[in-house]
Amino acid sequence: MDLVQELLNVQAKYGELTATNVLKAAKFKKSPLHNCFDWNDTDAAAKWRLHQANMLIVKAEVTITPHENRTVKAFVSVRGTEDKPRHFVHVPEAMNDNALAAQIFDQLAEKIDRIEQQLENMQLLYGATKKALREAKKPIQRRAKSLRKSA
Repeated sequence: MDLVQELLNVQAKYGELTATNVLKAAKFKKSPLHNCFDWNDTDAAAKWRLHQANMLIVKAEVTITPHENRTVKAFVSVRGTEDKPRHFVHVPEAMNDNALAAQIFDQLAEKIDRIEQQLENMQLLYGATKKALREAKKPIQRRAKSLRKSA
């Protein structure tokens, strides 16, 4: 299945590409998109509730006062191991664990990489923007390396 083409077909059929329109098109068993969804309502409901639980965790915020009086996310998502998959960690715990903090800095560098890739794909990565992103990444990578050594 060519996903991009199927999504373009949905856009052509319904006038715009929205999640609702993708779902409308996928409901038909012959649709190439049909198998991308869980049509068992019991399983789908359980997965939806897990998604809602994840969104609830992501929504939680705390105020950090020692540095600045500002609000930040209360939990961060970290990679797990085979025994313990990706999970959320309370920010103070992550700040006090060099291995977790290093992972967070690595994730930040990866986000910058993705931004660079998106801009490059749109032929918008050049000049001051390119330099700023590359320069922003350097101290992040240095800090991650330092934290990994201390872990």
